[in-house]
Amino acid sequence: MAPKAATKRPAACAGVKAESCAKRPAVARGSAKQCSAVAEALLKSQDFPADVLEMLRSNLPACLGAPRERRHEFQERVAGMVGEVLTKGEDGLQAGVAAGEAKLAAITAENDRLHEAALAAADKLKASEEELAAAQAASEE
Repeated sequence: MAPKAATKRPAACAGVKAESCAKRPAVARGSAKQCSAVAEALLKSQDFPADVLEMLRSNLPACLGAPRERRHEFQERVAGMVGEVLTKGEDGLQAGVAAGEAKLAAITAENDRLHEAALAAADKLKASEEELAAAQAASEE
């Protein structure tokens, strides 16, 4: 009896059944890195429940890894939800930056005012020391 012909497994699916590999969506190499960056930003959001963020993160490769023209309606919806979360997070960060800049401006103005007051006090001290020295010189005579 002749040996059966061996079939080769695709390299990407080494050690995994071929049918389970075929079911996985194809994700471009560059998009995996981009998806991880988006997932990291997504999980930093404070405005949504953690389980919702985890659900969106787990679906990122399947949704954003597929070309836009080949996405299913549900993939587009998930991508839209991810966009909403990121936009809300960006708005929150921009509000924080604006608040920080306003606080910095107030502190800078206060610093300038105090610096001017310190210079005026130093001038007044110098004038008082000169008056004291003149008064001491006059009292010694």
